[in-house]
Amino acid sequence: MAKIAVSIPDSTLKKIDDLSNTKGITRSKYVSMALDFYSNGASNFKNDIDRLNSELAGKTKELESLSGEVLPLREKVHTLSNTVTDKDNELKDKDHEVGTKANEVFQKDKRIHTLENQIAEYQKKIESLSSAVLLAKEEGMKAREELEKARSEATKYEMAFKSQQSDIEFLRGHVGQLTQQISVLALPPSEEEVKKKGRWQFWRNK
Repeated sequence: MAKIAVSIPDSTLKKIDDLSNTKGITRSKYVSMALDFYSNGASNFKNDIDRLNSELAGKTKELESLSGEVLPLREKVHTLSNTVTDKDNELKDKDHEVGTKANEVFQKDKRIHTLENQIAEYQKKIESLSSAVLLAKEEGMKAREELEKARSEATKYEMAFKSQQSDIEFLRGHVGQLTQQISVLALPPSEEEVKKKGRWQFWRNK
């Protein structure tokens, strides 16, 4: 395709630019169409213009149709954007909540660990006290055994004492009986014998 250099005034160039922009075509396309118009006649140029206008109308309708499709899509994108923003905020809230719960769990774990240590210490104390209680029970049983043994010994001694006391009472009764018998059997001495032996006063005192 050949190129032609043409010198035109600035005002004409401005008009060409304005008209080409209005038609939605390039400056070169507009100039080429103008040349075709003058070389082939106005009728052919008019046909081209009509064809271009028809194509432009079709493109315009297509653009309007696409714009109609784009608008709901934009609204949908806006809605989705808001939804995503809400979800992001919700996710941030959930993350904050999870962090809070995690901190609470950590604190509870520390508390549980502390309680477990305390329980272990209490178990040691309980075991120690249990050992002391068992030892005390054993000592108590030994003391009870010794007490029972002492009571048994005391009972034996008490029975022996009572037996000896009975024997002593028996002997005392027997001695009393013998003393009475001796007193009955004994005769007072004669005066001469008393004088001789010097026992009269002794006998009277008796």
